[in-house]
Amino acid sequence: MTQCNRQQHLICPIQYIEVYEFKSYYLLFGTNYKERRRRYWLFKIEYDEQGKLATIEILAHQLEQRFMAYGLVGFVRFLHGYYMILITKRKKVAIIGSSVIYKIEDTVILPLAGSKSAISIEDGKYLKLFVSVDLSSNFYFSYSYDLSHTLQYNLSPVHVPNDLSTDERVGIKQNPCTMFIWNSYLQIPLVKAGLQNHNWFLNIISGFIGQSHIYLPGSSLYLTIIARRSAKYAGTRYLKRGSNSEGYVANEVEIEQILNLSGRNNFTRVDLGNELCKPSTKHFARLFAMYGSPLFCFNLVKSHRGQEYRLSHIFKRAVNYANLFLADDKQIQYVYFDMAAKDKKKGSVMESLARIAQRMVSKIGIFVNGPELPCNSRTVEGLTWARDPISNEAGQQIQTGVVRVNCVDCLDRTNTAQFSIGMIALCYQLRSLGVVDKKKLDFETDIIRLLEELYDDCGDTLTLYSFSHLNDIVQSISRYYRNAFSDAEKQDAINLFLGVYKPSHSSHQLEEQYPKVRPSDAVEQKLWLAPELISCLPRSFNEVNKYKDSHSACLQIVIIRKGDPSIDTFNEYFHMNELTFFDSHYSIAHINHSSSLYVTSNDLKEISPFISRDIKEKLKQ
Repeated sequence: MTQCNRQQHLICPIQYIEVYEFKSYYLLFGTNYKERRRRYWLFKIEYDEQGKLATIEILAHQLEQRFMAYGLVGFVRFLHGYYMILITKRKKVAIIGSSVIYKIEDTVILPLAGSKSAISIEDGKYLKLFVSVDLSSNFYFSYSYDLSHTLQYNLSPVHVPNDLSTDERVGIKQNPCTMFIWNSYLQIPLVKAGLQNHNWFLNIISGFIGQSHIYLPGSSLYLTIIARRSAKYAGTRYLKRGSNSEGYVANEVEIEQILNLSGRNNFTRVDLGNELCKPSTKHFARLFAMYGSPLFCFNLVKSHRGQEYRLSHIFKRAVNYANLFLADDKQIQYVYFDMAAKDKKKGSVMESLARIAQRMVSKIGIFVNGPELPCNSRTVEGLTWARDPISNEAGQQIQTGVVRVNCVDCLDRTNTAQFSIGMIALCYQLRSLGVVDKKKLDFETDIIRLLEELYDDCGDTLTLYSFSHLNDIVQSISRYYRNAFSDAEKQDAINLFLGVYKPSHSSHQLEEQYPKVRPSDAVEQKLWLAPELISCLPRSFNEVNKYKDSHSACLQIVIIRKGDPSIDTFNEYFHMNELTFFDSHYSIAHINHSSSLYVTSNDLKEISPFISRDIKEKLKQ
């Protein structure tokens, strides 16, 4: 095995799908450009009398087009037939490097056998429930960027086989993190049908992606927030609690903050989850494997007597028990903060959170990727840096560890804590890129207001319902109504979409098929952290394993030639064969700009996003 320094992620070439319909089957024509077809694929999808799905890749013919799609989400079967889900509308929402991130705007679901009038009554019930999971709400995808992994993992190196020369440019397509892929279950029929071309598989994530543009003299900053909602043990707030026996907690979300300047990338990440029950050690082991150490458990549950107090006490005991079998330098760091109690004492909640966030971020560090600068991250004080022992690339520093934030039924508390951590991390990011030399950014600066807006939007999006604009009485009534009438149906729809519940002729009850927590799960496990995982700490086991075992981490490792469209990031971004308009370009029309939000008429001489300004005058104008 040899290391290749010229590796590049492959671009999915199937970005436009033409759908042709026949009486008993569909033909899908996939290409990488809308106008000029430089590469194309065609395969036939049919549903036989035995109830099996068959796919056969064939050559192209002259056909009458039904419609155009931008990606294949997958297939689902209820009782009597298969249905195909396709993306028909998309919208650019972010750019990471040269990779474009899209939000799903509209989809279509097509029955494979007969017309819609032939859909049975039983299938019709399940179909209505299935489509209630609105894919146009908060689902995202990219043809050239793996949204299921963090930026640090995506840029971590892989080994290539000895038969591939290190002088050649190598393209890789890595395995996604199935924890954050929401259409994994919908892709299974394609795998069982024998389709081996992975270019037809388009992975989608659920959550939030937001990006803001900050003007700088002669350059620009792009501030991006990516929140990935876990597909494991997902559901509504009141019907999905605790964790399952595999250690997946209810409605877990990973939040990643990326700052990009002139091709140099820099990010910090935070892991957010709700309340935790046994088996907690499996949950902690997964966090160590994904992020390394130190692991901070930031508990925001209230300290007054009651259910929250008891839950907080049990959680602290779980952390203390897990630490009994860890070395001192690998201990789980338990951090507690009662936001409500602090607010009642008329203390500054934000200042207290900022001090806690400063301590945590300084220990886990941030990921920096780019050429070394005189004012590079190595000169940033108060930050613990870990040089990547694998790549040993100049200008690259890695983040080791993560902050896990939890609360109970209060997204406002968790979102406020996330914003505080993001604000401290943003200051380190700006200093590491040589943009500012300040050790602290004021709340009244444009860039902090942009960051606050991103986290507010993220919080409102992640919750299935938001009450930040309602008074207490209306909020209570709304919660009661949704809990009594709406949440149960939403939970059933999510279970059906994710394959947690699989329809059968013998039972029509939407019973969950999650692994249950058994009494044996509560038995003490002294060796709960695997030795191979411990040996990688403080580095993430997943990132180390990607380097050591590239075959298990990557779907494809191929040599790519000059001019190969699979790495043509220029055309991937600009789409030179399509007619576009300057004022509709993403960077002009679809992103928040710092200067357009807060700069007033009195600020024209000083438009820096890093100075404090009075927003009251802006609101009056």
